[in-house]
Amino acid sequence: MSERAAWQAYDQWRLTGGNRRLSFSFRQRLLIALASAAFRVFSRFVSDSLHWDVDDPHGVDRCLRRQESNYIFAVWHNRLIGAVSYFERFHTRVQRDQRIGPLVSESFDGELIARAIRDCQGENVRGSSSHNAVAGLRQAVDALKGGLSLFVTGDGPKGPRYQLKPGCIMAAKLSGRPIVPVIWSASRALQFRKSWDQLLIPLRGARMHLTFGAPLYVAEGAAAREIATARRELEAVMQAMAAQADSHTRIARLIPPPRAKEKTRLRRAQPVAAMRRM
Repeated sequence: MSERAAWQAYDQWRLTGGNRRLSFSFRQRLLIALASAAFRVFSRFVSDSLHWDVDDPHGVDRCLRRQESNYIFAVWHNRLIGAVSYFERFHTRVQRDQRIGPLVSESFDGELIARAIRDCQGENVRGSSSHNAVAGLRQAVDALKGGLSLFVTGDGPKGPRYQLKPGCIMAAKLSGRPIVPVIWSASRALQFRKSWDQLLIPLRGARMHLTFGAPLYVAEGAAAREIATARRELEAVMQAMAAQADSHTRIARLIPPPRAKEKTRLRRAQPVAAMRRM
């Protein structure tokens, strides 16, 4: 392959990740480029200012740093950005040979994330429960067997919020790698309250608390009932972790800001939600 052809192939991969079946309009290409630039700005001016406390009772983070094992990290969709910020700062940027990447939907919304990651020389696997699920699972299993640690949004890409889908369970069964639930809370965060997942983004200088759950293994020969049981157990663990993290996260800003009547309704809903968590 000539040098010119090699650069053309790299540019094609950077723009589409090999996902040639997607074609984007000029407006979509512009939004993708802006999203990539915004991620790099966030990484340098927000992510680098965060103060992290890590709760790792099972030594997952330590094993990852020593490259003794790779994992399937299960996060809720609304906390993906904060989790990626931690791993990008303390793993892939420090250890250049550390392989960590998310499973990203084969859609325009997924491309907003995937392009930003590729522009930062990161890896991602394309596929989701709603777009080319079988091919995405196959690529995820191959990547895990090759040493990649994979981020999976348990309730993505479209929800419902905090309801786990079976994709990560199947990936664990076929790859032999354990699933580790990850959650974080923040002293100051921004929340998009009208998105289906109520997306959370930590604000500059926030105090962050990251928690790694216990690794969950799924046997290669697990039957359908065992897979369903593992899914329910992992969902319950992740919901409990999310409830605790939500109670320790201070929402400094809501987008869009609520109106007066909405503020009253939100104040009334908070005690009810707290009682449900008890």
